[in-house]
Amino acid sequence: MRWIMALLASAATAFLIMPIHYRWIGHVSHNWMLITKVIPTLLCAAFAGTALVRGGGEQYAWLIFIGLCICAAADVMLGVHFVTGGALFLIGHLFYMAAFCTQQRPTRWSILVFAAALALLWLFVWHFKPRIHHPLMFAGVLLYAAALAALLSLSLPMPFRHFSVRNLLAALGAIIFVFSDMGVCHGMMYRIPKKLDFVYLGIYYLAQLLLGLSAF
Repeated sequence: MRWIMALLASAATAFLIMPIHYRWIGHVSHNWMLITKVIPTLLCAAFAGTALVRGGGEQYAWLIFIGLCICAAADVMLGVHFVTGGALFLIGHLFYMAAFCTQQRPTRWSILVFAAALALLWLFVWHFKPRIHHPLMFAGVLLYAAALAALLSLSLPMPFRHFSVRNLLAALGAIIFVFSDMGVCHGMMYRIPKKLDFVYLGIYYLAQLLLGLSAF
């Protein structure tokens, strides 16, 4: 029951905050928009922090908590300095990957998943190359895509090798996170309806929520 109530409370808070964020675009200060955007991610970090306290400082919970806090900072920085925000998300992913490694060591299946995911993500990114004019920026996008592939390679095998609620939530959170980033990338390169951007942000919050709950 606690899990259900926590999930419902988090989802309700996130989706109540999101309409406020989009309604305020162009009507209030940029700082207030950033605050509404980061609140759901901070809520997810609070779940991981609760799990950390209840679990007596477990290493997995610590790493997930730190990763979520860094991603919360990245949410804000994307609206201030995009490259810095992207770099913070990359660091956050590194903490997620370190957390996954505490559950199981990488195997040959991890290598296969990494190779397949990297090929697909680089193919996806390459489609936008004509729209990314700065070579260093494109190199950064390729590096970030490689980090996403690594995230998938470490998380996807987890519930198959050893099934548990934690491993399942971690794998689902990583998968949804990747889809969210792909959607954000698409939205940045092309003009998309605001409602679709709204959906991508909701998917992102869901990914962070699942990762936060995996800390329990």
